[in-house]
Amino acid sequence: VTMVSEAEKDGELTDRESELIRSAIEFDDVEVEDVLTPRVDVVAVEDDTPMDEVVDMFAESGYSRLPVYHETIDNIIGVVHEKDCFAALRKGNVKEVKLENLVSPTLYTTTATQISTLLLTLIFRYMKPLIEHGYVYLATPPLYRIKWSNAAHQFAYTDKERDGLLETGRAEGKRLPKDLAIQRYKGLGEMNYEELWETTMDPDHCLLKQVSLDDAIVADEIFTVLMGDDVDSRRRFIQENAKDVRFLDI
Repeated sequence: VTMVSEAEKDGELTDRESELIRSAIEFDDVEVEDVLTPRVDVVAVEDDTPMDEVVDMFAESGYSRLPVYHETIDNIIGVVHEKDCFAALRKGNVKEVKLENLVSPTLYTTTATQISTLLLTLIFRYMKPLIEHGYVYLATPPLYRIKWSNAAHQFAYTDKERDGLLETGRAEGKRLPKDLAIQRYKGLGEMNYEELWETTMDPDHCLLKQVSLDDAIVADEIFTVLMGDDVDSRRRFIQENAKDVRFLDI
């Protein structure tokens, strides 16, 4: 974000360009831990709480949904939505309605998960028509930057495209410098503001990938394996895919 501020001072970015780039960098870097509510500030109800008390808690807190726990607040079993609560009360007596019958499941994740990953999973699980009708797109940054010493740099989005550009470039007489000829990006934060705008944020030139239902299904399956409760499946996935890892940060 500092580099964006410098570009703004130099007049090299318009207000629109600056806003788009800041949004991309800041959002892509946000993790679950950054938006968590501190444990001491969590407003929650126990699963055997009488409905009249639940109603009072909704009124006092102002929230439209509340976490529901069993015995201890560290054991969250789901959430109760205000609309479901009052819909049930309209149909029956307050003493007949049980909170445990109104609990909706929650999505569990790790504190290091990126918000963008959670949003894609959320859209697939709860707003699937958006994907089915083709309304979900991903802005795709390149994987590689090829720096020619006697020509303009080029970006590649896959290993195959990188190899093709290198072969074609050499055939055309292009030369690579000895140092940092090919840069592999790990994320948007590694690009300077000009590269980020040119490759990812400029509406006239950015590469958008439409998310298909098949893509979302695969992503959801991987998310479930890596974030779910099935430890054996997670271990098996890591063992089977470890040999394919070429870039690993520890």
